[in-house]
Amino acid sequence: MSKLIWFLPILLLALIGCQSQVGETVNPARLKEVADRGAQVMSFDLERTTHIFEKQDNGGLSQMMETQPKLN
Repeated sequence: MSKLIWFLPILLLALIGCQSQVGETVNPARLKEVADRGAQVMSFDLERTTHIFEKQDNGGLSQMMETQPKLN
């Protein structure tokens, strides 16, 4: 029982800390860095695609759809 008494306040503090992350604004410099790195390693144009990530019981599913066809 005494372990539970110590665990609950720690859990509560952790949950409060996680909530402070919600609603944070995204750093534009970080977005540019991610896009620049992605352009180097991805086989498709990040500006012309939409990515959908879905959690599943056995892991996850990642889908990529072209939203702006290449102009020839």
